[in-house]
Amino acid sequence: MDISNEVTAIEDELNEKEHDLGFGGKNKSFRYPDFVCSHNSQRLYIDGSSKFGFVHYFMNNVKIVVKDEISECPDLKSFQIFKDCFFVNQNSNLEKYFDIEVLNKENHKIDDNEGTSMLSDITMTQFNFPDLTNEKPTHVQLFPKVINIRYSSGKKNILRLLINHLNCLKSLFEKKNKQIVANLFLDVKRILQSYVEIVIKDVVIKWMQWLIIIQNKDLTKRSSYRILCKRINSLFWRRYFCMRSSSTDSITSFSNRLHRNFREQNVKERSIIFAVWWDEVNDILLFNNGISMQTSDKSKEENIVVASLGLILEDTDKNQEPENKLLLFVNMAIMECLKQELNRY
Repeated sequence: MDISNEVTAIEDELNEKEHDLGFGGKNKSFRYPDFVCSHNSQRLYIDGSSKFGFVHYFMNNVKIVVKDEISECPDLKSFQIFKDCFFVNQNSNLEKYFDIEVLNKENHKIDDNEGTSMLSDITMTQFNFPDLTNEKPTHVQLFPKVINIRYSSGKKNILRLLINHLNCLKSLFEKKNKQIVANLFLDVKRILQSYVEIVIKDVVIKWMQWLIIIQNKDLTKRSSYRILCKRINSLFWRRYFCMRSSSTDSITSFSNRLHRNFREQNVKERSIIFAVWWDEVNDILLFNNGISMQTSDKSKEENIVVASLGLILEDTDKNQEPENKLLLFVNMAIMECLKQELNRY
């Protein structure tokens, strides 16, 4: 059996197992609003079905829910990230890796201002909401589906560790509002560094155990596990996620930094990067994405930076909790990084 037939056979077997257990069928995909933005005096149209369409919509329109316990019998679609890595599915959208709740559009009135952020008038404009589905996402679980998987001999409560990090972030933002924290940016970044390291380690060991089942090979040597975790963690902060403050980077230098990240690799391999710029003077969190687009004549690729959300910390409410927005954004970046990098090793 050649490798292509072998891969097809494995995929069919995986799908049959999911179907037998009641988890068969394709993941539901949604159609998000398309956008038009300005770049170098040109009008560029961003497809709502792109990764950025998902990121922008969920950062602005969807309520974030925090699950405080791991399901005893998780949906087998929690393994979707591993299947996409194994079959090198580069076109897979990030929405498949999160639990999403929907509401029938017939029972919900859409606000004309829905989907816009405080920066919409200067960065992009929502111009339609396609009627390709009668459902729209309303809630999303903060932590990715893959967290629900319990790996063999796993003794640590990974979800509890992640919630502890979430609570630490919440405490820091509350102290900032009371003017009793000295350097919020550095404290938040340290928590995020710890959070990212924990999630990557958790997913990598689950990935290795999943490969044992699929390939019947021993891939869980401690040395290779540690090397892989360290390598992916380093790539995450160098290529997939960037966080800077106004005290060290102007908005221009920050944007240039994102463009440099694009030049480090082939843009065809990845279509989005994540970045946060913190205006410490005005207490504003600016969530940005770097995306690659074809020019209008399709002659070349343009790398552009667009804002997915602007958040004024002093004006946040329960639906705009900065710790939830920040961790959801980071989780999206982690899943993009893992999807691109796990299958390389």
